[in-house]
Formats: sequence, C-alpha cells, structure tokens
Amino acid sequence: MTDSDYMGRAIRLAMKGTVNVSPNPRVGCVVVREGKIVAEGHHAYFGGPHAEQTALNGLDKRLSRNATLYATLEPCDHTGKTPPCTQAILHAGIRRVVIGCQDPNPLVNGRGIRRLRGAGIEVLTGVREEECRRLNEAFFKTVRTQKPFITVKIAQTLDGKIATLTGDSKWISGEESRRFVHGLRKEHDAVLIGMRTVIRDDPELTVRSASGKRINRISPRRIVLDSRLRIPLKARLLHCTDPDRTIVATTVRASAAKKARLEKLGVRVWTLRHDRSGNVSIPALLREMAENGMTSVLVEGGSRVFTAFLKSGEVDRLIIFTAPSIFGAGVPSLGDLGIRVPADACRFETFNWKRVGPDMMFIGEKPCSQESSKK
Repeated sequence: MTDSDYMGRAIRLAMKGTVNVSPNPRVGCVVVREGKIVAEGHHAYFGGPHAEQTALNGLDKRLSRNATLYATLEPCDHTGKTPPCTQAILHAGIRRVVIGCQDPNPLVNGRGIRRLRGAGIEVLTGVREEECRRLNEAFFKTVRTQKPFITVKIAQTLDGKIATLTGDSKWISGEESRRFVHGLRKEHDAVLIGMRTVIRDDPELTVRSASGKRINRISPRRIVLDSRLRIPLKARLLHCTDPDRTIVATTVRASAAKKARLEKLGVRVWTLRHDRSGNVSIPALLREMAENGMTSVLVEGGSRVFTAFLKSGEVDRLIIFTAPSIFGAGVPSLGDLGIRVPADACRFETFNWKRVGPDMMFIGEKPCSQESSKK
C-alpha cells in the first residue's frame, strides 16, 4: 500500500467524527510499521482525545518506534483541552509523519510541522490534500473568516414554488429527499428558519432515522429569525426536551416581555443589530453563531430568509430539490435579488445534479451575490 492508500484509510476514520467534534476539526490517524497498520484512531467528540492520541494511546512502543504516522490534519503543538499531539508522537518514537493538510488555526498553522522536523522526524505534507481540506471545509472557513459555513436547502416545484397559495408545503419533495435532508441536519451544528416557517409548518427541526424515529441526541441547535418576536409560545420547537438548544434571534425592536417569556421556557434569545429593513442583520447573526461555536449552519426556510442570505453573498452551498409538480400560483422560493439583466445572475463556481427518488437535486458551490458578480 502507498502513502495515498493509508491516507485514504485515515480520511475514512475522520468521517466517523461527524458534527460531534465541532467546533474542532474532524481528524483521522493511522500508524503503520513494516507495511502493516498497527494502530488507528479518530477524533470522536469535542473535548475528547485527538486522533493521534487515540491511535498512540496504549500502543506498545516496540510497535510505534520507527513507524509512520498518517494524519489528515497537521498535529497540534499546543495545550488546549488535551496535550499537544506532537508530544505524543515524539514520545512514541515515530520516525515519519505524513500529513494531509496544514491546520489554518493560528495556534497550529505550521508549528506542529516545524516541531516534528526540528526533532529529526521526516514529515511529508499534502497527501490527498483536497480531500482532507473538504473534510473540514466548515472549520477552515470559520477559522479564516470567523463566520460559519452556510448551506441553503430549498424544496420546490418545477415552477419554483415552496408552498401553495394557502401556504401549504407538505410534502413538496419525496420521501427519499426528506431522508437526505435529515442526514444533512445531522451533519450541521444548527438548522435555521424564519418566523413565518414556524407559523406555517410548526416544525420540530429534529433529526430522524431512515425509519422515521427521532434521534434527539444528535439533533442540531435550532435557530429562528424573528425580528419582532412574533413566534407563537405554543410552537413545538419551543417545547423540545432540550429547549436550551433552541435560539430565537431578534432585534431591539422586540418586546422585552415576550423575550422574558421565551427565556422562562429555557429558550435562548439573541438580541442583534437590525438592517435597514428592520430584520436581523445577517453579518451580525453570522458573527454571533461563530462566537457560539457553530461552524456549519443549514438554512431551511422560508423565502425571505433564502433571499436575505443569497443577497448577503454569505452562502457557501445551495441545495435545491425540485419535485416533478407544478403549483402555478403559490409562494416563490426566492424573492427579489436585485438582478435586472442576465449578466448579473447569481452563478456557481461548481455544480452538479443528482436524482433523489422522483426529485432532482441541484448542488451548487459558492453562489455569488449580485455585487460580487459585477466584479
């Protein structure tokens, strides 16, 4: 097996970490001696041992000495919730370290590599680098910009409607698409919707298994944009078993009495700056989410929220499920983006299409705002 093969195994291990490691990155590690894997590990949960420590912990030094260690991300060289991984590597007598990609965290960012090389260990970097970066695209963005990675998900008809004229939206997409969305929720720190979606659909925003069973232990945090706190106090997401994981983002225009009633239910209320229209400021919201440890957020509705995020230019990925149906009159998936000529259209760096049951799923990366499209 080659370095690339062993790194592939480390990547598969890293993927086991899921969102439980957030806001830390997902990392996998493999230790190889004389062509055989003698240990492996991954970062399983936030605050737990790092992948390198998991792999090396308890490994007989006779097996680790002069071995090669494969890590999807640069080993840390600082003390945080755990000791430095470089220290564990040096103590184990590892001879060679192969790294997928460098860690952009200012506390690491090359320090781990320099520490290892300074100790006489051979270090090879950039093996399957793009795959390793994609493992932690949300972490990388948050470290670089102090903003979470934003995915917007829309379920619409062929004529671009997300609800009928009466506001009914159940169910536009098929069962397979809905299962896919629950998988998306599982991979994100938070799910975000607008107040009108709460009133119209009264969702719980939980994660369910393929059989439809609720899986509360991995449900993401729930965020509602509600600039004037008009959310009904009977809304189901205010009465979940973990109300502290529900957040209502509002503005100073909201009622102090309503805020107090929500907080009495155990719900967290963020009072943020508003934009010129009186709505919650998207930039202020992004900063608050990042400061609260959220590196990835799934935006699920409705039309005004979709439009606000796209106009802000802060969307990293757009996923649209299009069902083989037509409503005619109804609620459009998007509002006015300020685009008046085709040359100013919101376009994508990369995109692809995939069949999901009876629906077509479009995935576009980094859609640009109207402002950026003119540059």
